[in-house]
Amino acid sequence: MTVIQRHGNTKPTADDLEVFQFGYDTRDNVYGKHEGKTLYINDKGIIRDVTAAYLKEEFVNYCLPCDADGNVVENGETVYSESAKPINGLLENLTSRTTKIFDDVGNEMGEKVTIGAYTVNPKTHQFTKPSVGALSFYAVHPEYIQKLKNSLEQKAIVSVDSYAAMVAKAEEMAQSEKKTLEAGVQFIVKHDESTDPESGNSHNGDTWLYVVINYEGEVSTEETEAEEHPTLGAGTDVHVITSYNGQTYALQPIMALEYLFHDPIAKDFRDTGFTVEIGEKNEEENTIEIGINKFTEDTIICAHDNAFSSKTEVLGVKADEVTDAAEHTDIPEIVTQARERGQTYTNYVKLYQKNFTPNGEDGPETVRQVINFNDFVLDEGSWD
Repeated sequence: MTVIQRHGNTKPTADDLEVFQFGYDTRDNVYGKHEGKTLYINDKGIIRDVTAAYLKEEFVNYCLPCDADGNVVENGETVYSESAKPINGLLENLTSRTTKIFDDVGNEMGEKVTIGAYTVNPKTHQFTKPSVGALSFYAVHPEYIQKLKNSLEQKAIVSVDSYAAMVAKAEEMAQSEKKTLEAGVQFIVKHDESTDPESGNSHNGDTWLYVVINYEGEVSTEETEAEEHPTLGAGTDVHVITSYNGQTYALQPIMALEYLFHDPIAKDFRDTGFTVEIGEKNEEENTIEIGINKFTEDTIICAHDNAFSSKTEVLGVKADEVTDAAEHTDIPEIVTQARERGQTYTNYVKLYQKNFTPNGEDGPETVRQVINFNDFVLDEGSWD
């Protein structure tokens, strides 16, 4: 016999077929017109549907417009008819495409993601291109959402003349029917006369920016009803205004928006005569001339010129020529070491220091340090 095959009403197993033997499953197909049979083969112990190997080739190379290598060609030829409307069928060549999206002012919002695929219906011999029935959605960048959130949450900005006027305005907003005082409201105080209770620093009548915050700290119990200023938060520089709806609101200074001119004060350093001099000021340019006085300048020059110096003009000194013990009492060990090693030169540098006095006169000169160069090698380059 050339071919031995079997048949049955179930999918065969490896025990039902010999190696390379075919077997028909004669049941009706689950899909389609419920006619025909499914042919299996025992492929060395593995039961395979003979048609399974050709399904991919059928749908890609035959049903869809493809080139000789099986790649889908957008406008290629196919025996299937193209449908302009979505159809039911099998999906092939699932692809996604992203396009950047921008808002009205040109900021990149995110990306538009489009997912599509060829749909093939072998029963009706129809197919659709990925653009038909494609799924599109927008992926917005988290950074843009945060910007949008901040923009939408921009609160009121109120301009007042003084700190006291700001407190009064804040209390008015809190007591209004709409309760317009909320976290994020900003106050610009044109001439802030307040003093920071924690540091004692005055705001000097400068223009300051305040913001209303949700305050969760403890409120000082030292406040009395007679006080005109708002409650001070314990250990903070925030000014508690009011509480309602289960939330306490406070004013917090952020920064100075405008620095108004304040005259500097020249302070003598330890009553020594060292100080600065205050010169001309320019109200329009908001500048003032500041410099050190002549006495301070002369003292700095003296200290600079006489602090450290070296009188050594030649680095190398012949060891055998160092004979005067009186001149070299501070370096006998360096010279002795050079001679014991048989060195031609002994190498050292003396560093001197002159003390200075407030009146600018030179002080006594002392040798502060001797640097030993006996162990250094001086490379003077090549001779050719």
